[in-house]
Amino acid sequence: KLSDNGLKLLNMIQQNGQNMYHLVDEIMDLTKLEAKKVILKEEPVIMYPFLERLVNTFDSYAQKKKIALSLLYKANTHLQLNLDKSKFEKILNNLISNALKFTPENGTVTVLFEDLGHVLQLEVTDNGAGIHPDDLPHVFDRYYQTKQANTSTQGGTGIGLALVQELVKLFEGEIKVESERGQGTNFIVNFPKKQILKQLDEQEIAAIAALSNKEIPIGKQSNGFVKESIEQVSLQDHQESFDEKPKLLVVEDNRQLREYIQILLGDTYHMVTATNGQEALDWLAGRSSIEELPDLVISDLMMPILDGFQLLTALKNHEKFRAIPTIMLTARADMQDKLTALRIGVDDYMIKPFVEEELQARVANLLQNAKEKKDYSESAIETAATNTVALSNPMVAAEQIVKKTPAEVLISSEDLAWLSEVEKKVLAMLSDFDFTLDRLSTEIYLSPRQIRRRLKKITGLSFSQYLREARFREARHLLETKKVRTIKKLAYEIGMKDVKYFSQQFKQHFGKSPSEYLLR
Repeated sequence: KLSDNGLKLLNMIQQNGQNMYHLVDEIMDLTKLEAKKVILKEEPVIMYPFLERLVNTFDSYAQKKKIALSLLYKANTHLQLNLDKSKFEKILNNLISNALKFTPENGTVTVLFEDLGHVLQLEVTDNGAGIHPDDLPHVFDRYYQTKQANTSTQGGTGIGLALVQELVKLFEGEIKVESERGQGTNFIVNFPKKQILKQLDEQEIAAIAALSNKEIPIGKQSNGFVKESIEQVSLQDHQESFDEKPKLLVVEDNRQLREYIQILLGDTYHMVTATNGQEALDWLAGRSSIEELPDLVISDLMMPILDGFQLLTALKNHEKFRAIPTIMLTARADMQDKLTALRIGVDDYMIKPFVEEELQARVANLLQNAKEKKDYSESAIETAATNTVALSNPMVAAEQIVKKTPAEVLISSEDLAWLSEVEKKVLAMLSDFDFTLDRLSTEIYLSPRQIRRRLKKITGLSFSQYLREARFREARHLLETKKVRTIKKLAYEIGMKDVKYFSQQFKQHFGKSPSEYLLR
């Protein structure tokens, strides 16, 4: 017997296994097409019900994204063709899924099928973000992905459209694309009409007439799109319970990964989800008090509309949101070189794929750091207010303590700039076994007491905690970039002599041992 979460995880395994199968299948199809080993297996097909069925498989996904998906059929409803159904289905499925992927909420996607005489035309049109002019000539190139800066991306493989083009050629047709930035994209496929002139029987006519009912049966699954099984949590609806558990905001456009994170963390934390950075910012803007803000944000890097970098920039530039720690999820190992706004002791990143213990350890560490910083801020406020007016007017002092909140001790851009300089100095001296606060004080011309106080205010960490964090982060960086080959060499590189102790502490900190990285 499996628990509810066990069933959900098993369902994810099955679906992602199917997705992997389809991806391998597409790669094999491309290879066979190149080798001229693929032929059309044509059979009689009544086009109207066939197209209706294909488009309807995307209905639930389109509804979830609040996209209006429609089919315009401009041909005889009794039209029969000699057609390779499976290959035509791959063409249409790729074009529709692409359109839905890059169309924002409340957008439209239209599938048009038109009989032009000797030629049939299939068009898939959306009013999404459009394709950059520099990318347009390359959309059918295999494995091509945009190189445009500030362009929201979604992690595709660059295989789908290359396969579509090869399949269209197999149909002796042609495909072209028209797109305008900010207006949308239109894929147009023309192919010869191989019509079958045959009278339909009564059962076939009845089946076509029945298509007026376009509802998809509950529980139907197609192309990996299924009904969400975990619903978004509303902070207003659950305010009492949110007072007891830390709040996490998960920003991830992949439904299954959102659900997976919720399963891993849902028992310990209260979860709120968003599908892209803009949706997350809109939700955050609607929080009326500091208490309603999340304690931590987990965000994907590649998302539509507003990606992870853009979300991070917006958070760090906003006085109200700057102090919220953020974990970035990415499949790119060089990410740490680009996250210049992420400072040690403030935020973190994780490289996919990750395991349960790894995610739980990172979240717990950041929340603990944030708590220590909050406790320090509250203590500093209370002390300052008391010292200022307590002796002359105790009532005024108490009132000031109540009015002031940790929001008034937010991290400033100057704080982050200072911390960045400290980080550079610390990283340059990490391999020194005898590195101390006094040594850092000499390097940055600031007293040890001032360094302690400012570090505590910005990161919530004491100097020894900060140094430990810096050592482990650098160790992880060296492991991910394959710059060390042994754990002993790694420990020495970050200034730790006890290799066994280092391994144990690293595992506790990141949820994975150094040896697991070396085995990758």
